[in-house]
Amino acid sequence: MSRFEKGHPKFGGRKSGVANRSTKRHREIIGSFLDEVATRDKLIELFGTLEPKEKAQFLTKMFAFVTPKIEAHEISQDMTPEDAREILTAILEERRRNETD
Repeated sequence: MSRFEKGHPKFGGRKSGVANRSTKRHREIIGSFLDEVATRDKLIELFGTLEPKEKAQFLTKMFAFVTPKIEAHEISQDMTPEDAREILTAILEERRRNETD
């Protein structure tokens, strides 16, 4: 018999969504470091020193933090208009939800 039984409720430990102490502490350290070092003016100055390719890479990575991730939706030729409408409605609803967050 194994120590873990499928469907057995979880006992103890942290609750779902709560960062562990180490992660929380590291985020606080990095956050305070960035508050001191990465001021808006310094970031603009550093951005100006980058090569065009580096600027594009930087912007691409930063966009991930401010824009919602978009899922790929497959549309086949045999899809009915109702199916397409349903998919488009779901995409628009998700976009509206992300805009309000």
